[in-house]
Amino acid sequence: MREDGGLTSIWRHRYDAGSSVAELQLTLFVPHGRSYRRLAEVHRERAYELAEIESLLAKAGFARCEMFKHGTLEPPLANTNRVMVAAYE
Repeated sequence: MREDGGLTSIWRHRYDAGSSVAELQLTLFVPHGRSYRRLAEVHRERAYELAEIESLLAKAGFARCEMFKHGTLEPPLANTNRVMVAAYE
């Protein structure tokens, strides 16, 4: 649970190793007059091996790609759990 400027959020997440899918359930309580408005979101992400991403991008016609640790320009390490990819035609 997080509170920031009157906004309260509850984060629940789980990862299914069998399907490589992570699910995030987010519930927000947003100030609305003298009460709160409740909003709910569900996000699903699939985990891919870096080699699989490179292969899929090559099959889609991209000539090369670069991978970085999320939010940096550093190359990913073996234990990096989130990457950003720049793909070039």
